[in-house]
Amino acid sequence: MTDTCPYFIFAFADPIGDLKFIVDEEENIDLLLQYDRSNKVLGFHRIPKATGPLIIRNFEQYRQHEPCFFHFSGHASHIGLHLEDGNTKSALALSSILTNNSAIKVLFLNACSSARLVKDILDQTGVEAVIATRAAVYDELAAKVSLSFYEHFVVQKKSLQEAYNYLYGDYEQSCVEKKSKSKKLVGEMDEELQSLDKTEKFAWGLFTKNTEILNASVANIRMRSQVTLTENEELIAKLEKDLEKAQRMRKLAEEDPEIFEELRVKVEGLKKALDEARSLKTTIIQTSMAKTADEILKEDQSVLESALKTLNYRKQRGVFKLHGKPIGGLVMTGDRDSVLDLLYYHLLFENKVYENNQLTFPFDPASSIYDEFWTALIKWLHLNINADNIKEQDKKDILKYLIRDKFCGGVGIAHQDIVFKIICSNKDLTRLESTLDEFWRYWDLCIAELNLNIQMQNWHHKILFFLIDEMETVNENRMKDFEKTVTQLKQKGRFNDCLQVLSPVDKMTEDDLTRWFEAQPQLDRMGLNATLAKEIYQQSNGTIRQILKILKSKVGFEVPFISRFQIS
Repeated sequence: MTDTCPYFIFAFADPIGDLKFIVDEEENIDLLLQYDRSNKVLGFHRIPKATGPLIIRNFEQYRQHEPCFFHFSGHASHIGLHLEDGNTKSALALSSILTNNSAIKVLFLNACSSARLVKDILDQTGVEAVIATRAAVYDELAAKVSLSFYEHFVVQKKSLQEAYNYLYGDYEQSCVEKKSKSKKLVGEMDEELQSLDKTEKFAWGLFTKNTEILNASVANIRMRSQVTLTENEELIAKLEKDLEKAQRMRKLAEEDPEIFEELRVKVEGLKKALDEARSLKTTIIQTSMAKTADEILKEDQSVLESALKTLNYRKQRGVFKLHGKPIGGLVMTGDRDSVLDLLYYHLLFENKVYENNQLTFPFDPASSIYDEFWTALIKWLHLNINADNIKEQDKKDILKYLIRDKFCGGVGIAHQDIVFKIICSNKDLTRLESTLDEFWRYWDLCIAELNLNIQMQNWHHKILFFLIDEMETVNENRMKDFEKTVTQLKQKGRFNDCLQVLSPVDKMTEDDLTRWFEAQPQLDRMGLNATLAKEIYQQSNGTIRQILKILKSKVGFEVPFISRFQIS
């Protein structure tokens, strides 16, 4: 384990034995993080059947690793965390444990109504961020949520805010349904936590002391465990006060040599500690606080880009899951203001298709894709085949190369995803149908010839076709044409149930914008917050393209993510 490697502690408790999915959650998190642990990206320890003494003992045992992240899964209430032995650990009791382990900077309290504990924890400890729930949640959903978070935060190396954004995007439909007033008086809560009593809120919240912690990631979170500038200045002030008091006492004790010597040693120790604290302050300022204008700009660009990537179409998401199947396809339709690339971006992540592990082939039928499909593959794959006279055997050779050398890397095990992104601007969909049908016929032949039929059942990587149709206006007849094409492909045995047509995308509502701003507190540094939702909605009429254009004008700097969509 390297000195800079962050350390996580996971605790699980099921005191009444009704959490059917908590064991799955524990085991799946362990499996998910094993690879990164073996590569010393992070270290972690699990505490099954967690009790108060057991948690304290494990914190002491692993103190040398300076754990910076604590996760709890189980039952909770406004009183505290319910542990395996039936005892309840209150927020103040938990705070005392965390105070003795000051390296802990982030908590994930994956238990019912755990947000009621947040204020006391943030007030009493050095913890800077807490993910907690605003109401009761199903344990099956809670298990999925935690796995999704660590998939993005650890495996994909996203920042805390980015990982939460993906979580929000994945499970935004899981909102709190208000059943009764909270048992904690509203007057006891700060302004942020008062929002917990509102309806239609995402069940998992991200609560922070400061905006800087939102940029924490597995690459830098352990650095957050070091002394901050504020903590350092508080230490300096305390040492100065203690030194002044010790010097006064030493002067008064000049006639007592024994006491005078004790105070002299104490004064010297305080002076040394004060010098070290002042030296540390200089280091902190130089390494952490000094940022150039360019660095601040790049940070702002990154923060805004991360937030923009969470804009999505909830109704269209979550309906397309391959569930281990190696092939699939999806038809997305909407007008040009929808910016369907945002939905495309989300759907890739829905199926765990990541940028560093995919080979994407974009086609634009405006340049006659159907005539050039095989020609383009020859060109992209750099094959020595006559593109002017493509024969049946040539097509089989193209697919063999794509499967064997690209998809499987020559070892018979799929190791990267193949994505065909097709812009469907052609009015005639019959040729699209024939092209896809022909592709899969040759695919089946090649899989058989390469003896990969059995191995294919265990492939985790995928061949995906995304058909993107941005029309000037959403057209009902066009939708019917797509549905007919998909039906005919399924009847031929191609795609089976893995090719679907999504309903046309809707515009964003004012409430959608408000919820989006509320989930992106880091945007406040640029003057962007929920108070602008109504204004932006009225100016954009809810179209994604116009929303992006307005946001770009408000921040006053170039946003690469927006520029991708050629929005001026």
